[in-house]
Amino acid sequence: MIWRKFSSSCYRLILKYSQNPLLQGLTDYWQNRSFQFKLSILLILSAALPTILATQGIIIVARNELEESETKSLHKGLADFQYHIQQVKNDYQVNAQALQQRLEQAEIDTTNPDALVQKKELLENIINNPIDSKYQPSFYLFTDNEGRTIAHNIRAISNFNDDLVNLKNKPVTTIYRYITVPTGINTADIKIVNHALRQQRSLSGIEILPRQFLEKIGLDIQANIGYRRQPINNLTISQQPFPIGTYDTDNARIGLSILAAQPITINGRVVGTVVVGTLLNRNYQLVDQITKVSGVTTATLFAYDWRVSTNVPNNDGKTRAIGTRVARKVAEAVLERKQTFMGQVNIVGKSYRAAYAPIYSHYDQINNTQAKPIGIYYVGNPETKVQQTLNSLALTGYSIGGGFILLAIIIAIPGANAFSRSITELTKFAQSIGRGELHVRLQISKRRDEIGILEKELNYMAQQISINIQTMTANELKIRASAQELQDALKELKIAQTQLVQNAKMSGLENLVAGIAHEINNPVSFIYGNISCTEEYIQDLIYLIKLYQSNYPNPPEQINGALKEVDLEFLQQDIPKLLNSMTNGVQRIRRIVESLRTFSRMDEAEYKLVNLHNNIDCILALINYKLQSKLNFPGIKIIKKYEHIPEIKCYVGQLNQVFMNLFNNAIDAIEEAFEKNIITTNPEILIKTKVVQHDKRDYIQITIADNGIGIADDIQQSIFDPFFTTKPVGKGTGMGLAISYQIVTEKHHGSLKCISTPGKGAEFIIQIPV
Repeated sequence: MIWRKFSSSCYRLILKYSQNPLLQGLTDYWQNRSFQFKLSILLILSAALPTILATQGIIIVARNELEESETKSLHKGLADFQYHIQQVKNDYQVNAQALQQRLEQAEIDTTNPDALVQKKELLENIINNPIDSKYQPSFYLFTDNEGRTIAHNIRAISNFNDDLVNLKNKPVTTIYRYITVPTGINTADIKIVNHALRQQRSLSGIEILPRQFLEKIGLDIQANIGYRRQPINNLTISQQPFPIGTYDTDNARIGLSILAAQPITINGRVVGTVVVGTLLNRNYQLVDQITKVSGVTTATLFAYDWRVSTNVPNNDGKTRAIGTRVARKVAEAVLERKQTFMGQVNIVGKSYRAAYAPIYSHYDQINNTQAKPIGIYYVGNPETKVQQTLNSLALTGYSIGGGFILLAIIIAIPGANAFSRSITELTKFAQSIGRGELHVRLQISKRRDEIGILEKELNYMAQQISINIQTMTANELKIRASAQELQDALKELKIAQTQLVQNAKMSGLENLVAGIAHEINNPVSFIYGNISCTEEYIQDLIYLIKLYQSNYPNPPEQINGALKEVDLEFLQQDIPKLLNSMTNGVQRIRRIVESLRTFSRMDEAEYKLVNLHNNIDCILALINYKLQSKLNFPGIKIIKKYEHIPEIKCYVGQLNQVFMNLFNNAIDAIEEAFEKNIITTNPEILIKTKVVQHDKRDYIQITIADNGIGIADDIQQSIFDPFFTTKPVGKGTGMGLAISYQIVTEKHHGSLKCISTPGKGAEFIIQIPV
């Protein structure tokens, strides 16, 4: 029953994953590999898989050991940091007690002003010559029983800067300068001093010093670090710091200090305190010492969530990241929940493995259940250091595993080759036959097993395939030849049919044009011939009228009225202009008629000598109406650059047809460019003629260029093909350029080519041998 359920589950699992496209693709790939390849892979995997699994297991165990060692190192670094701070506090407390004993032995009553004046020199000698301390304090304060200073020795760091140094080769040397401030500074607001006076006990601890007190003792400049910029882009909310103002740092101007307060007692009466301390803001001696002795890479002291002393490098790698703030998740754990935090954090854009612990003030000695953290200890190592160790470990493990796998490959490949040699030979033979190498034959071995039988059968099969393919190839060649002949005949038939239709159209058009030209020419000739006579007659009549006016200056009233009505003076001036205008119009009609006569000879079969300039001008005269300006179109300017060319023998009518096709195409291209706003001004067609020479033979070259829409690169090779057109249905047949090409190349043994840039126009170049 159990075996049946297991089998059913396996079958469903195989059925499910067999439909996966990726698995199907891998299956197809495996099936398409050679037998030798598959056998090699199986042999290699049989050795490699156990090696890989063993290597990976060793690496995982070593990684866990390394991470555990890293955690222990951070715990030790944090404990060393706290121990070192405690040693400094103890040292300051001993120092304060020594000063208190010297004051009590000198019986200096701080509450008696006269006694203070008398023993001022002794008081200053005591405060300026304290006992040596391993970690030198930055200030000594003597106060009276109300907490007001009566003497002090205050030093501030004069060489503080945020530059990092090589801690092993160049330890930080702190240089101090003495501060001069008046006495009478009230220290009772400093809680540790207040508690020492009230409870008459010696206290030490890490304390927050307010800005106002720092200003009074002259340490405000050293303490005023401010908030520094730190990158928070791409960080989660928990990795970002709390908003500024969450903790009361007085806009980043408070001080974090180590203090010891010792009451001064004379005759059983508290008369003041001795205060020994140092300001930790920008005082890097302590954090640099921790990294040197504990083995951690970086250390930091925080006032609340604000870095006041650190050797964590900024993102420039050169300066310390003071003035930046801790991540929200760390502040919540350490400052809010009073817990130690251990884990990965982002500090000014870099990842660290770090440990954090809360810093408590002296109040922890008075009531440790109510004490709240005032800062944070930090030690940490950059992730890059941990990752380098892990990478080195992985490289070593994988190198050893790779050596075993390489050895397996060296053994597996020759072994698989020996097993699969026969199958490989058969496969190569089948591939050769598949590529059409029908002359290849297998070398028949003496084997009598299935492989030997297969060799003989494959050789016979290859011979039969060769015979069949030769027969099929011959038949295919015959069919292809017949199909090509049919295709060529069909193409020629279509061209001939289109040419016949075109010729029929042009023939009818020529007859119509010739008839119209003849009918117009007769009355125009009559009008043109009589205009000069009419002009002479009118001049005679005008002369006669002037003669009458000179001999009869006072005609009857009726004649005067008639002269005014017809405005005789205006008629005398306007009639010559009218006759001149009629003459110009009739001359233009005669030129059009001449162009129509020239055009009507398009089908003229005579191969005769002509001047191509005259033919081009006649075609331009006929299409002049297309060149004129109209609504939303400024008209097309014709630019002629005629050089001297000789007369040429040609089929006049056919060349006229070529010019007509090219001019019409140029006009259509310019109009399309205007419709698509490719050009908006100065449409023009340039016509150039000149004599060129090729292979020691003269040719007349006619260039017709426009600045229209141009021809796309991908269709320029097809524009002379029959029935190819880019114009809309009904506007072009696709035969204009094909027929023009045939006329120039076949009828006149010349050339017609096109040069075009899309959007800038097209240029057609005709060359006809002289």
